[in-house]
Amino acid sequence: MSILERTIQSVILLAATVPMIMYMMSITLWMAFITDISMTLIILVYTYVYNWVYDRVRLFFVKA
Repeated sequence: MSILERTIQSVILLAATVPMIMYMMSITLWMAFITDISMTLIILVYTYVYNWVYDRVRLFFVKA
C-alpha cells in the first residue's frame, strides 16, 4: 500500500508543478514535464549519495 500511496503522491506533485514550471519559464508542456522529471531525478541521486557518504563518515567516527 505504501508504494501505491507514494506513486499517487508523486503524480499529484508532478501535476501541480508542471503548470508552475510552464508559467515561470514560459516553455511548452513537454519541456516543463522533462524539466520536472530531470529535477526529480537529480534530487533523488543527490539524496542517495548524501546519505551514503553520511553513513560512511559516521561509521568512521562512531565505532559501534
